[in-house]
Parts: sequence; structure tokens; C-alpha cells
Amino acid sequence: MPEYLSLDVAEEGVRPMLIIEIVESETCENDVERKVGHYARAWVAQYVIVDNVGRQGQRQLQLLNYRLLGDRY
Repeated sequence: MPEYLSLDVAEEGVRPMLIIEIVESETCENDVERKVGHYARAWVAQYVIVDNVGRQGQRQLQLLNYRLLGDRY
């Protein structure tokens, strides 16, 4: 089996089953709002977001788990 540093799913003719993203404050809106719709349209079975919701320097992580049912999360 080949080792991949990255995978071009279109070139390989496959779809990812799981995407996990760690949200940064600069990309939060894109990850939590826009990408959810994009990944559902791409038939990604599960999309997990790791979000730091802590305040005042305290780290508190929240997991957002989206599972595809039909054509929606």
C-alpha cells in the first residue's frame, strides 16, 4: 500500500469518510458554517470539529460531530 503525504480524492476516484479539523479563531466561521455544507454536498460521512471555546486564556475544547444522514448532517 502506498504512503501518502496528501491525497487528491478526485484523482484517486474516492471520497473521504471522515474529516477532522481543529478550528482557529481566524477560520471558525468558515469551518463551522461554510464547510459543513460543502462536506455534506461532497458526501463526507462524518465531519468532526475540535473547537477551543475557553475564555480568558483557559483551554476548553468542544467537539462538534456531524454525521451524514441522507444528504444532510
